[in-house]
Amino acid sequence: REFLDVEIEGLVPDLDADVDGFIVQWGRYSWHGGRRCVSFTRQLAVATGGDDPQPEYWQVGLTLVFDDAAGLAVLDSGREPDTGFFFRPVGPQRDDAVAEAGRYPQVHAALTAKPAHSELSFDRVC
Repeated sequence: REFLDVEIEGLVPDLDADVDGFIVQWGRYSWHGGRRCVSFTRQLAVATGGDDPQPEYWQVGLTLVFDDAAGLAVLDSGREPDTGFFFRPVGPQRDDAVAEAGRYPQVHAALTAKPAHSELSFDRVC
């Protein structure tokens, strides 16, 4: 929850744009040895300054990787691989979005299980 709720400076100051959002994704991936994982990703529109008004888009990801356990079988569900993006400002609206994401059984399972390990990533997406 803290990862999704930290205010970040230097974002595009346009309140109508999709400036700071998050998505939660889950599944089994070869790059994690075929183990179950859940990724909490924030997508940010970063102001570049200078003469170019176009923002750069970056993603900061927190991935939790799990050993197989009966309570995490829900992460194998292929019908819904993610929550979709939520673009709501940090504060009460973001809290509502986090609560909405937490209603997915996959997200709830990940938040109540102990990961085998975790990874952070920071990548420019466009």
